[in-house]
Amino acid sequence: MFQPGVSSMVPLVAKDVQRANATIKVADSMAMLAGPGVAGVLITLTGAGVVYLIDAATFAVSALCLLLPGWPGPAAASSCFTSPRLSASWAASCCSPSRRYETSSAANSPSPI
Repeated sequence: MFQPGVSSMVPLVAKDVQRANATIKVADSMAMLAGPGVAGVLITLTGAGVVYLIDAATFAVSALCLLLPGWPGPAAASSCFTSPRLSASWAASCCSPSRRYETSSAANSPSPI
C-alpha cells in the first residue's frame, strides 16, 4: 500500500516529476544496499533486542506521520501543501469531520467523491 501511494502523490507535489521519481528510487536503492550492513553492525554492537526496538520505533514514527495530517483540520492541512489541487483534495477527502470517523462498513462502500 505504501509504494502505490507514494507513486500516485509524486505528480501532485513535485514540480519535476522525473527528478522526484529518480530521487525516490535512488534513496530506496541506497536504503536497500546499506540497510543490512547497518543492521549487522548494530546487532554486533548492541544486540538484536535493541535493533528490534529501533525498528519498532521507526514504525511508530511512520504511523505518527501518517496520523498527524488528520489532526489540525482542513485549514491547517491545506496550508501545509504547495499544490492547490492537492490541498483542496486533501481537505475534502481527509479532513472533513464526516469522513474522518467512518466505520469499516462505510469505508468499504463506494466513495461519493
